[in-house]
Amino acid sequence: MSLKSLPGWPGRNGEPGSAESCRTNTTGRDCARHSAYWGPRAKVAVFVDGCFWHGCPDHYLPAQKNAEFWAAKLSENQARDRASDAALMDNGWHVLRVWEHEDLTTAASRIADQVRARALAR
Repeated sequence: MSLKSLPGWPGRNGEPGSAESCRTNTTGRDCARHSAYWGPRAKVAVFVDGCFWHGCPDHYLPAQKNAEFWAAKLSENQARDRASDAALMDNGWHVLRVWEHEDLTTAASRIADQVRARALAR
């Protein structure tokens, strides 16, 4: 999968992005998409996933009303997450996913460790 095939992937001048624009964009905004944080030099993108919207294995409870709709919605969200992760990794990014319920200090430490490790490796 390429970055260009991701729906809504931002590019230059409002056009869809591509792997080439991702590699040449110095801010990392094209690659990081809707991540909560990106480290452009270290190429680390961090996504904070909600337990309901992304199907947390510890806290997700299926919707009782309109269950078929919500099951399909969850499946779409998870497929989009996998596609986004793959597109970023194909372009040399490291993707971290943090659940909304994770301890903030622990998550921040994990993120900082990855940013430092990848920045030093460059």
